[in-house]
Amino acid sequence: MDTFPLYIKTLSPVHIGNGLEYTPLDYIKNNGRIYFFTPEKLFSVLGKIGKEEEFIRWIELMSEKRQELEAKSRSLKGEEQRHFRKKQLYPFNKTFTLKKFAENKAIENEFFKESSFSEPLSGRIDDDASIKQLLKENGKVYIPGSEIKGAIRTCTVSYTHLRAHETSLHIVCRLL
Repeated sequence: MDTFPLYIKTLSPVHIGNGLEYTPLDYIKNNGRIYFFTPEKLFSVLGKIGKEEEFIRWIELMSEKRQELEAKSRSLKGEEQRHFRKKQLYPFNKTFTLKKFAENKAIENEFFKESSFSEPLSGRIDDDASIKQLLKENGKVYIPGSEIKGAIRTCTVSYTHLRAHETSLHIVCRLL
């Protein structure tokens, strides 16, 4: 069987994820880039600048506060709950990010030099957003062959079926 590389130009955005997400505690946005950190790399950086214990205490305090706010939110109903989330919970979530910790401790520049990897930022992402991870192999994003084979198989079967019904083929071609 012959094999050859296949390069595809997508006509619309494509996301094939690995099922994992980066949380706001895994990245920092700065100057058109997103800097990502594995837990090991993050604690290595924090250890080098003497902020590891402080970060752990901050995470514990912020987690407790978030749990309190979420419990309060669950105890409310309707408009009162919506108002509480808008005025209390959502603004709090914007402060529970790696970027806010780094800004508050004036250590942001230390992070950019030590990130696990960075990517150019295209589009807009809120500082408190979770980012779905892409499927990667050797650090490069890819579309699995099974996805491509499935798409080609669907097209082939559809084309064969429509050829058998010539009228349907003309209708589909006009719609495309």
